[in-house]
Amino acid sequence: MASWGSRAKEIQQWEAQNSDIVFGSLGTPELNKQTTALGYMYSQKLDCFAGEQEAWLHRQLWQQGINPEHLYLHAAQETHLAYDNLSAKALQFLDGEPLHMMVKKGTVLQTARLPLTLSIDEELIVVTSQPFLAINVPSIDTLSISLAKPDKIGAPITTWQSLVIDKSDVSSNSDAGSLLQVATKKQMQAVTPWLGEYHFNTGHRALDLDMPVYMARLSWSTPQTIDALSVDYGLRQEAKHVVIPGWDWRNDANGDGYLDDNEYRQRTNSKAQARYASQARLIPIGNMWPGTCWQRTNFSHPSANQAHIDWYKYDWHRQGLSGAYNDDMAKLLGSNQYQVLEGGAIAELPGKLGTNEAALNYAGQMASFLSQLKESIPNTQLAANISELNLWRYPQWTPELRDVFDVWLREHYLYAAMGTDALRQRWEHFALSAMGDESLVMTTTRFGRSEVNISDEKAWQQDIATGLALYYLFHIPKQTHYHSWNQTFYYGSEPTDNNNWYQSGTAKNQVYRPTAILSHNLGDPINQTDSSFDWLTRDRAELKQVEPLLETAAPGWFWLTDSPWYWPSKYKAIGRRFERGLVVYFAGDSRADNQMWRDDEAWNEESQILRLPGQYQRVNWDGSLAPKSDQIKLRPYEGAILIMESE
Repeated sequence: MASWGSRAKEIQQWEAQNSDIVFGSLGTPELNKQTTALGYMYSQKLDCFAGEQEAWLHRQLWQQGINPEHLYLHAAQETHLAYDNLSAKALQFLDGEPLHMMVKKGTVLQTARLPLTLSIDEELIVVTSQPFLAINVPSIDTLSISLAKPDKIGAPITTWQSLVIDKSDVSSNSDAGSLLQVATKKQMQAVTPWLGEYHFNTGHRALDLDMPVYMARLSWSTPQTIDALSVDYGLRQEAKHVVIPGWDWRNDANGDGYLDDNEYRQRTNSKAQARYASQARLIPIGNMWPGTCWQRTNFSHPSANQAHIDWYKYDWHRQGLSGAYNDDMAKLLGSNQYQVLEGGAIAELPGKLGTNEAALNYAGQMASFLSQLKESIPNTQLAANISELNLWRYPQWTPELRDVFDVWLREHYLYAAMGTDALRQRWEHFALSAMGDESLVMTTTRFGRSEVNISDEKAWQQDIATGLALYYLFHIPKQTHYHSWNQTFYYGSEPTDNNNWYQSGTAKNQVYRPTAILSHNLGDPINQTDSSFDWLTRDRAELKQVEPLLETAAPGWFWLTDSPWYWPSKYKAIGRRFERGLVVYFAGDSRADNQMWRDDEAWNEESQILRLPGQYQRVNWDGSLAPKSDQIKLRPYEGAILIMESE
């Protein structure tokens, strides 16, 4: 068998030829242009540890003479945010990990990794993407510290400004172990990563792209072993909460993002105590993915918005993309992101952090930004990853935000163990389609037999085939797209392993696709008007609000029994007719219990014979057809694709 590396291009080409639309990227501009490829975006966050996007944005704004701090939302007063758990990256940021460190000896610069031993002719260069208030070092004996300074902010280093280390500026930092904290007390200024004619050729993406950064140079006149070193970005971490100092742009008379002593004494808003605007950036602490640390984007500053739009123009063009999908669209400024113990005022928009008011205002600003983005880039498609989110039920979504998107990514929307009640609440899919929008409807094997019986080939096949039957219940020609996946949220065509397929070493996107079943054409769905099916809403108040939408959300589903409420089994079957076939799903009201998948005998005993509205042949996993019949035997939470005899 060919090595995986040699097969990669072949698999990518297969994906390009077998995909109507791609969410993410196929790897190269040429492949992306063969289909409709929507890249990844997360417009409502920037990273705590700067990468390529942050570097590009900061550089563009500094070159225009605009402080890039306007890219971020800030707390307007000291704000205490509670959390249950921290991501590893957020903990690193709170602990004061620098963006990068280097050792300089003469004209040679090398990346520094702790622990290290520094000789007397070597200097340690500490680099951060935002200024810091203090630096935590193992010893101040024989220590010299200087801060990088340019002639013009955002330009290369011209001088190093020495700090006079006064004992009154030194304290023991219990949060940093045995390190001593030395206050900088002087304003740090952004510099591009050049030392004279030498560029910081470090391999760090942000530095390679000349991001304006903040630097301190440390040296000791005696050899020094450094096991740990950190900086103080101005946040306080207390028991299960983080304290963010406030920032108010009215306090900053010269608009440089820093309060000198005079500005600090004369503050208009005395509750805003941050010296640097960057100290007050809003972090959704405790609500970030593992391995991430985010700071919320500000959508209220015209120049920052334009830079953000220019970034997407540049990024999408070089990748050959037709637009992008915005992830985590429920993560705005509400209580699902911020648990406010004290404070909560926001510098750039009305409303208190962690409330529906703030989230609604933020959603409106985000909608305006995304509308500008679409207007600036012709023929752009914007998608949103909303998973199971119902846009009419979610209070933090404005109609303007809903209207700006063209495509909806329904991540893990359908699964081979879902109850009929969950299906009956999915009316909003058809309401979005009635607006002319497209949807990627993702089926998942989560909660299915394969999650319990990982090594069972037939369990995987059944879950995927059932997922396809569920998809067909939602299929709308030219408006819906199908994707089949495993139990995880990590996508792509990397090789399978023993945790995500019954055998390892095959391409995920290929094996999860039921190609043989898909070779049979069901034709278009028939939206019969005499459907016995009805939608399910949470309560009368919701029904009154969405009743007009339900009239447009008519999928033609029907119960395979005339009166499902008197069906002798606790399971019921939903069907949908197509021009050349029928799809059926047999399930209980609520989700299947995993115990069902552990007992094959009991599962099989619960099977029922269902009468079909005509003669059909069931499509098997390998694409073959079962004998024609006007009835079918299905086990609980099993779906089937049926073809008319004439097909």
